[in-house]
Amino acid sequence: MKKIDITQIVSPASKQPFTANSLDFLQKGNKEMISAICLNIISNNGLTYSGTTPYLITNGNLISPLSSDGAIFYGGELYIMLENTGLTYAVIDTTPDTSADPLTFTDGINKNVHNNRYLDFTNTATGSLFAVANIVNVTGTNTTTLTFLNSWTASESVLVYKSKSNKIEFKGSISKSTTSGGIMFNLPTEYRPSVQRNIPITILQSSTVIQNVLIVETLGNCYLLNTPSATSTLAILNGINFYL
Repeated sequence: MKKIDITQIVSPASKQPFTANSLDFLQKGNKEMISAICLNIISNNGLTYSGTTPYLITNGNLISPLSSDGAIFYGGELYIMLENTGLTYAVIDTTPDTSADPLTFTDGINKNVHNNRYLDFTNTATGSLFAVANIVNVTGTNTTTLTFLNSWTASESVLVYKSKSNKIEFKGSISKSTTSGGIMFNLPTEYRPSVQRNIPITILQSSTVIQNVLIVETLGNCYLLNTPSATSTLAILNGINFYL
């Protein structure tokens, strides 16, 4: 790795001029170290590195809004994410560090050279690094909450998990107080199966346990095969899972 030889600076009072080339040398050395660590993390989690793939190294949430302070490794460089609700494309957000700038150069001109760089998110592809949908979660599990439809409501906290092996798993339960069926909820794009899934599910109808089938369509719509016939229905989602 790159390293500056400081043994030649024999006196603590000695000064070495840091030219643009020297600063570039230091930054490349730091980049080499970070790359080695990130590549090891990616490899140890069973993934094959690609320079065109963005990897979520820390912070397992890829759902809107993206959690701030997560780190994405892309193209050999590590980026810190900014929280944002625009989830289509990732762009670099660069702002001068006001605590360090402006800096007076030897030509007597003040210049801003200390930049804070983050990944921000927008809904336009212009100037973007990559699409958010292409992010690979290296170490964690993506989690999202659901928006319920047709009078279905959460009886307990409902979450949907997506593992790095593309396993989708539900936790929680939902209920309604009418006999009508209809779509219960719609899954986000990243959680939708490639083919329709028909999954056995336990339903509690007016205190009576009944077996039903949860239909999960490729467009994300989820509903019961058999419309509940009781005015009080509880659908238990715990243990419901499938692979994409």
